Amino acid sequence: MSRTPFDQFAKQFFESFLAPLGEVKVNFEVPGEPKFIDIWFSPSNQPNIEAQNLGILDKIATLPCLIEPFRNQPKSSEVRSCLSKLFHVIDDFERKAKREEETIKEEELPQLWVITPSASDDLLSTACAFPSEDWLTGIYFLPKVLRTAIIAVNKLPRTPETLWLRIFGKGVIQKQAIDEVIGFDEEDPRRSTILQLLATWKISIEASDLIEQQDREFIMTLSQAYLEWEQ
Repeated sequence: MSRTPFDQFAKQFFESFLAPLGEVKVNFEVPGEPKFIDIWFSPSNQPNIEAQNLGILDKIATLPCLIEPFRNQPKSSEVRSCLSKLFHVIDDFERKAKREEETIKEEELPQLWVITPSASDDLLSTACAFPSEDWLTGIYFLPKVLRTAIIAVNKLPRTPETLWLRIFGKGVIQKQAIDEVIGFDEEDPRRSTILQLLATWKISIEASDLIEQQDREFIMTLSQAYLEWEQ
């Protein structure tokens, strides 16, 4: 299991923001397999009335799902690994439904969301991933039978609806998202939550034994968020 600063941030992020909407499990072990899902989410029948507006994340959280965030564009082998986890989970769902003599509809099965800061045309073509009229630009769906979507953060429109996904971007895209959060009303609980997570991310990077040049540049991006959190 990855334990990089980004990995820690991503898991803490979804654990913090999706908890009011259902059950969140990080490093969730795939049933019967020595594999772990980064974030497993199961929606509640009665979401917390204090659930916050999370834009696209609210729509994602309407069904059980696996969320696999990547700091860099995943390789084809990494996408296949994510699909393997999904298939094992779906098999487990269908076995339980059969034991309990229940019928589970195709559209009720778990969905896989692969979040990447960018997705090349080659990756999307190889995965047979295409945009959907029902979703925003930047969200690409594999064939329906695979129950999987790739979210290319760099291709998402810059709107409040996509803010909580653009946090997972890189460079200018991520900086813009962080600046937008800093601009929230100071009483907005989402602001304090994300600033604390970003500050922890910055501290984790600085505590690493090896800091690459791109990490130094990213630390500069996080500096304002860290200062706001300190205040």
